Amino acid sequence: MDAGCLSSGGMLEELKEQIKELPVSNPLKKPFQGIYDFIIASLSYQNSMKISGVQNGLTNINIEDFVMVLRQLIDREYIIPPPLVGNWNNKIIGWEIQNGDVFIEFLRFVTELLINEWTKFEEDKAEELIAPFRELIQSPDDFKLDIFTLNYDVVWEHCLNSDTERLIENGFSARRWTGVFDDENYPSKLLISKLHGSVDWYFDSETEQVLLSEEPVSEPTIIFGSSNKMQSFDPFISLLSRFRQRLQTSTLYVIIGYSFQDRYINNILIQSLSSKLAGTAIVVDPSAWVSEQELVEKVELTQRAKSLNEMINLTRINPERINLIKKNAKEFYKDYLTDGAEKLKNILEKVEEGEPTF
Repeated sequence: MDAGCLSSGGMLEELKEQIKELPVSNPLKKPFQGIYDFIIASLSYQNSMKISGVQNGLTNINIEDFVMVLRQLIDREYIIPPPLVGNWNNKIIGWEIQNGDVFIEFLRFVTELLINEWTKFEEDKAEELIAPFRELIQSPDDFKLDIFTLNYDVVWEHCLNSDTERLIENGFSARRWTGVFDDENYPSKLLISKLHGSVDWYFDSETEQVLLSEEPVSEPTIIFGSSNKMQSFDPFISLLSRFRQRLQTSTLYVIIGYSFQDRYINNILIQSLSSKLAGTAIVVDPSAWVSEQELVEKVELTQRAKSLNEMINLTRINPERINLIKKNAKEFYKDYLTDGAEKLKNILEKVEEGEPTF
């Protein structure tokens, strides 16, 4: 966000505005508005019913929730056989009768906005944001810093990689996925794993591989609005395994700009944090939670929300394992990663009681 990209909540608000800006002559303007209002109302009602009819902070609806419902409307005949549910909502049938593949057109409209508008960033802001990492890379310390992101943008790669330098490793080589993060030809200190894909990833149907494009593509390979976030093919399955493995071997997690709405990610975080005697999660967020206790309570509510796709969700986090820092990403990077990351090292040394820094 500090580079100009939108948050998932901001994307949903912007979608509403983009529909309003469609010309009146566009035949999709009216059905898009109707579908938008219909899905938002449905999600709000669903959230109010998830835990004993009490909302308790579960009313935050974002673009992922919205697109998940949109996908379910597109694929509804494949999800639940019509005889089990009787006639579908008359509004849904009516939109399709009048406008054909209107839900597919709406999904295409949202995806185009994601690629061409919402994940775009301002060059100067991006460079300023990443500047503390450049400084850290130039320090004499020998370290590997793993960055795991649920974002689709290419801010990191754009700012740190070029034709002449490769300062951040992403697991691709010659634009093909290799899963190698320790390339001797490019000894990067920063390693980025994009758990939900990227706007410059695409699926090549001939080779059945996910490849890396030079630019964002029209149909990127991303996990966007999917109720099942765990994909059983590479790069996704390898990156998720890497994520879990690194959590198991690390004692300090720095969590920035994460709303704790992805239950499968929460499960991995909770289990990893509770499985070790020493471990701390720094949660960097300027406004979301009043205290560590409130954060823990809201995560527990999220984890208890019912879902058809999950048998069990873990719920318990010790608030003493959480350190809430009320800064945005830019402020945190500047404060904690400059001067050789001295401030972050001090925290880590207290957690590890003198063990190696990185």
